[in-house]
Amino acid sequence: MYAIDMRCRPPLDSTLDSRMYDMDYASAFAYKFGGSYPALSAQKRSVASLLQEMENTKIVMAVYEIGYAPNIDVNAEAYDFLQIHGDHFVAMIGTNITDIPASLQAIKQYHSLAHFAGVNIDPGTPLLGVYSKYIDDETLFPIYQLCQDLKLPVTVAFGGYAYPDITAYLPVRIENVTRVFPNLRLCFCHGVWPYTTQICGLALQYQNVYLCPDSYLMLMPSYQDYIIAANYFIPEQILFGTSYPFHAQQNVYAFYLKAGFTDEALPKVMYENAACFLNLSTSK
Repeated sequence: MYAIDMRCRPPLDSTLDSRMYDMDYASAFAYKFGGSYPALSAQKRSVASLLQEMENTKIVMAVYEIGYAPNIDVNAEAYDFLQIHGDHFVAMIGTNITDIPASLQAIKQYHSLAHFAGVNIDPGTPLLGVYSKYIDDETLFPIYQLCQDLKLPVTVAFGGYAYPDITAYLPVRIENVTRVFPNLRLCFCHGVWPYTTQICGLALQYQNVYLCPDSYLMLMPSYQDYIIAANYFIPEQILFGTSYPFHAQQNVYAFYLKAGFTDEALPKVMYENAACFLNLSTSK
């Protein structure tokens, strides 16, 4: 079954310099998710190996959600990467929550270029817990407004480690945004875990709210909520992702296939919903 990986950070200079490619840290973190483990290609820091793993796993497209990195123009770096690997990757334009004007300029510069599919916002960085913002902080609203005006989908890293505190992930904060920007498509990576039941209920009410549980579907407490939601009441709003490089894509892919999605829901979760969210072809 073909798949689109909604959360994949390839080995580029900006990502290699982060904790996600520190294999001691990554291995200890990945093990919390049902005994998972980092990808071999991540250990090798090899794009070629990653592409081979994607082919073996029938992942036809991976979404690079560009994150903040000090002293690196992450969007320019991604642009160069996509000129070579655009057949296998799309990218979500990176933003810096501490520099809204620069973020708006980056969106205007890159949104119409090939292989850029939308915008990524990470309210927890830079410096987790220091410069973090709540998602409904009104200083972020100019980014939301521009994305809504340009009809750009937005991904948000939203779940797991809390920032600035555990109330950061309360689904009501998402509702505060969707009420102001009703036509803004938002995909929340990490599935707003641990507020699984509440966020599935919110997504039922707001069709522009998408959930990518990615690795938080892998035996994390209450992960079954995402499966029930996809099978019965929000089948178009649950998306597959691997959280690469923390997890081997094949491991996460295999777990999703056996997790309990119905035959009708599974192709939507694995491919069709992401293709729709990103405005990609659904011909696979």
